[in-house]
Formats: sequence, C-alpha cells, structure tokens
Amino acid sequence: MKTIRLALLGLLITASTLSAKKISIVCPEWEEGMALSHIVAILLEDKLDYEVKIQTLGPQECFEATSSGANDLFLNAWLPFTHAEYWAEHNKSVERLGTTYFRATTGLAAPSYMEVTRIQHLNDYADVLDGTITGIESDAGMTEKTEEVIELYELNYEINSTSTPAMLEAVDAAIKAEEPIVFHA
Repeated sequence: MKTIRLALLGLLITASTLSAKKISIVCPEWEEGMALSHIVAILLEDKLDYEVKIQTLGPQECFEATSSGANDLFLNAWLPFTHAEYWAEHNKSVERLGTTYFRATTGLAAPSYMEVTRIQHLNDYADVLDGTITGIESDAGMTEKTEEVIELYELNYEINSTSTPAMLEAVDAAIKAEEPIVFHA
C-alpha cells in the first residue's frame, strides 16, 4: 500500500502543477489498469477539481497517445520488461512518474486440477488443449513474451489473442466446467 500511496502522491503533485483543468488517462482493458485509472480519476476530480476522461486502447496505442501528447497519463506500463520495446521507442517524449507495483510478475497459468507445474510439461497437454494458449491482446507485452517462451521451450502451441475481458471469461468458463486451459496470468 505504501508504494501505491507514494505513486499517487507524486501523480497528484505533478497534476497540481499543470495549468489545464482537464486530464486524459488512457489504459488497456486490464482490470488492474482500469481500477488504478479510475482511482486516480476520482482523486483528481475530487481533490484537485479536474475534469478527467478515461479512454481504453491497446498497450502500444497507449504509449503512442501519451508520447504524442494526445493523452496526459498512462498508468499501466509494465516496466522494465514486459513493455520494454514500447518504452525504448517512446521514453524520450514521456516522463516516468514512479512505480505503482514492485516485482509484479507475468506468465502462464493453468488450473490446479490440470497438475501442470512447469512450462516444460505443457507439451504433454498440447492435444488436450488443441495447442492453444488463451491470451490477451495481441500487442500486449505479455503476448510477445509468451511467443518467446513458445520458441525457447519448443512448445507446440499458438496463442489465441483476444482481449483481457474475453480471456477472463474463457478462464472462468473452463474452471467452472473443470476443462483444461492455459492462459496469460
């Protein structure tokens, strides 16, 4: 909680120095990013009397919109690894205000009833899973990293890129039916 408070404090101090009373926040349709964006919007509206607009875009478009100045804030960049490519492209034209989550990890997950405990075991389930990893947006850093994992571990899989809400619905349905699924987590 300390990390979030410090990041939000830095954001509020930065916002209080802006002359315009309108701020646009952009984020992908990721639950944690949407939640954080709405919390920040409420703080900016209630505490500093800003008019806040939130727009959802893909992660690459979030970086581009913020870098171009079409957007003011993007609060869900996964650095230093997952969005490293986008950061390298846009870091000269955006300012990093701080870190909200330290040591957040991403990867692949499967329900416990599948008894998959290592990436190396995934090929044992390729037929049952139709060689499909249920993924999020195709331009998400996690999707790129999963493609690297598929190649590195010589997995017989492809990623079914959808959207985060669609992936979560698929995971929920599979778990309720106790069907096999491997997904971004």
